[in-house]
Amino acid sequence: MIGYNTRLQSGGESVRNYRLFSGKIRFAVWAVILAPWLLAALQPQALAAASRHEEGAAAMYPGLGPIQESEAFKQYVMRPKTELSKLFYLIDRFGAIDADIRYDGIHYRSGWVAAFARMFIPSCYHHESAKDWIMKWCNRGVLKGDLVWVELPNKKLQLAREVLLSELKALEALPPEALVPPPPAQQVKVPPTDQEPAGQSAVAVAPPVAGKV
Repeated sequence: MIGYNTRLQSGGESVRNYRLFSGKIRFAVWAVILAPWLLAALQPQALAAASRHEEGAAAMYPGLGPIQESEAFKQYVMRPKTELSKLFYLIDRFGAIDADIRYDGIHYRSGWVAAFARMFIPSCYHHESAKDWIMKWCNRGVLKGDLVWVELPNKKLQLAREVLLSELKALEALPPEALVPPPPAQQVKVPPTDQEPAGQSAVAVAPPVAGKV
């Protein structure tokens, strides 16, 4: 009787082990079958997310162009790398386009807003992070408290904070070597012209980039 019970227990354990093993096999087979489909479905979304991260606000606002090719970025790399410099970069970046800004129900052009922001920052910046300053002053209007919107070229509206924070995130994600200022202008000898005495040559010096604050 004891031997019979032992065989029953052994048989039950074998069945459980078989079911567990067969379950793992089925899981592995389905994983192999479904993996390509899952990768195919997720890849476009991952690529799109990576593209938005690299392009910053250019992914939301067509016409901005790549960050490192913008005049705003060329000025930014010449400044100290501070939170305040990031804000001035954003001002330069969006002041160069002709966007419509809706602030407390009133329409403003982005160039006018950028000029006003340049005068506004010195008295209203108190060493906050660029992100905190954007959320404080560029998210809602001061008088009515309405959300601030940007009208895109396709006439759709985008929250101003989302556009600015997207650009800020892309700027902060750039590698350190991309933020190194270019070397100072080198003196270049220009061949003498007919009006210059023989043996003498003019020296041309590239004008320095006007520093913006």
